[in-house]
Order: sequence, then C-alpha cells, then structure tokens
Amino acid sequence: MTSFSRFSRLIVGLGNPGSKYHLTRHNVGFLIVDALAFDLGLSFKPCPQVRDVDWAYSDQDQLVIAKPKTYMNRSGHAVKAMLDAFEIPLENLIVVCDDVCLSSGVLRLRARGGDGGHNGLGSMIQVLETQEFSRLRYGVGTEKPVKGADLADFVLGEMTPVEQNVIQKSKNQTNAILKSFIRDGFQSALNDYSRMEKHEKQKEIKE
Repeated sequence: MTSFSRFSRLIVGLGNPGSKYHLTRHNVGFLIVDALAFDLGLSFKPCPQVRDVDWAYSDQDQLVIAKPKTYMNRSGHAVKAMLDAFEIPLENLIVVCDDVCLSSGVLRLRARGGDGGHNGLGSMIQVLETQEFSRLRYGVGTEKPVKGADLADFVLGEMTPVEQNVIQKSKNQTNAILKSFIRDGFQSALNDYSRMEKHEKQKEIKE
C-alpha cells in the first residue's frame, strides 16, 4: 500500500478535463506532465485520496504528478487538497501551465509571481493565499497579443499542427527541468533552466 507521507515533491499540470479540451492551448500543462510521466514510466489514474484529480506517482522518487479535473478556474481547491493530503510543503510544489503572453514554445521558470491573467494560477493564489509557489510557464501565444483579440477563445482553441510539433520538440527541455526539480529541488531546476536559456541566446547570436 502506498504511504502518502512518503511523497516529498508535487508537480501539477493545469488544464481542463475531457477530450473536448485535450489539444487546446490551455491544456499545455496537462500535455507537459503527460510527457514527463511517460518518460518516467508512470501512468495516470484517479487519485484515491483526493477527489477530481488524476495522479501518477513514484515511491522511488517520492514524487506525485497530478492533473486536477476541477476545470481551470477551480484548480486551487484541488492543489490545496493534494498538498494537505500528501503533506508536501509549498516549496516542493511546481505548477506547469500555459502563458499566452509568451511566444509559442518559450519557457519561463519562476519561484513566485502573480497570475498574469491565468485563471488557474489565479485560483491557486486565492485558495493558497500566497503567490509563493514555483511555476513553469510554456508560451502558447505571441509577445504582444493582437489588440481586441478574444484571448479566451484563443487559449481554448485547438493548437495547429505546427504548435503541436513545437511541444513535441520541447519535451526534452521540459522533462530535463522537471527531472532536476524532482532530484534536487527548485534551485537545481532553475540552474538547468538558466543554462538552457543561455544556450538558446548564444544560438540566436550565431544565427
């Protein structure tokens, strides 16, 4: 039997449940943690301890990967329930989500921050009563969204084949950052992220 107190790290992908939303831009968080679980040889199933959550876990890595099924604007309730049930401190949580203000495929890793208009992060900040939790944001838009565009329609729209291909190409990066977090915590993940970012900038200069 799994002992919940043995888990020390929680990775949460944000998205909306159901096939209708599977490949929408707002479900990038789900897609990224799906790729991580696959790489680790784990599979998702309903969590017996917390309602409305699919989870994959590794006793060896003391890890829980979770996908709330509460819909985006109630993500905070599911995340708080998981933190409480698994007795995981907030500093050992990382949230993976989409960001419409970043160009497609661009990654941002931060230790804290506001919601940036993201309903899932907004729900978490409200329920947890803090902005002090780390997040890996994945760009699904442009640096400057078109004025007057309906962002809700955009993020709930299905990704183009090109966008889906970008996610596939990003798997090595996102998996590496999250695996570093699993092994040694946020600072280690940030160090790896910073090295990747520096490498990408050097490539741009050479090109």
